[in-house]
Amino acid sequence: MFSKFFTAFLLTGFVVASCHNTHKEKEEDKSKLEEKEWKPAGSLKNYKCVLGARKIITLPDGTTVTLGSSSTITVPDDFNKLSREIGLIGNALIEVVKDSSKPFIIHTRHLQNTTTGGTYWIIAPASSEGETVEVVSGTLHANKAYPSQFNEPEILKAGEMVMINHTIDLMEKETFDTTEINKWKSNVLVFNNATVSEFAKELENWFGISVTLNGDFSKLPPITYTFTQATLQQILETINKSHNIKYSLEEESLVLKK
Repeated sequence: MFSKFFTAFLLTGFVVASCHNTHKEKEEDKSKLEEKEWKPAGSLKNYKCVLGARKIITLPDGTTVTLGSSSTITVPDDFNKLSREIGLIGNALIEVVKDSSKPFIIHTRHLQNTTTGGTYWIIAPASSEGETVEVVSGTLHANKAYPSQFNEPEILKAGEMVMINHTIDLMEKETFDTTEINKWKSNVLVFNNATVSEFAKELENWFGISVTLNGDFSKLPPITYTFTQATLQQILETINKSHNIKYSLEEESLVLKK
């Protein structure tokens, strides 16, 4: 599932942080990214999920949002009175309660996603010009949220996804396998005789972070564990004790050390 995140990220053709060398330039770049974020006209609430965890929010209409690691949704105080609109930065599984009279609109930095009901997995990181939307059930209309000479929306049904890259103004529709989404929704992470490299890749996929290996892990025994409802911190502490793998975690980057 999160492999789609990295595919979308790579489509940008650049990494924002590597393009700027000074603190001032980084602040200017951050300001430009924030300008693209959707904000409702009136008062609002922000719901945030910390790094390495997930959080479930139930909206006034009964819609359930499962926020992924380091993700935020913006919800107007008047949500569901006349309309249903939210903003998303990061990744979330959104199970929209059906209401044909009030379409549900999910705003990301690069897309405006409209549906009357269904389940959707959206990956829209704040630091990337790439985003993906996967439809588990229902029908969704995906429109670019920025001016473009190619303004045709994509209409997605179950088993279909859309990938967008703002930098090159490209939006493409594909199919996908829902297996990984169902695994993530269960929040049960299983390692069965996994190497440290496989363990690192699964953490990347599960939490949407970058993982780097530092040292020789070849002599370590394989990792066999089942984690239920576990945070990234809890997983790392367990593996540190069982395999003596040290780690450092900063923002969305994890380094495993031996």
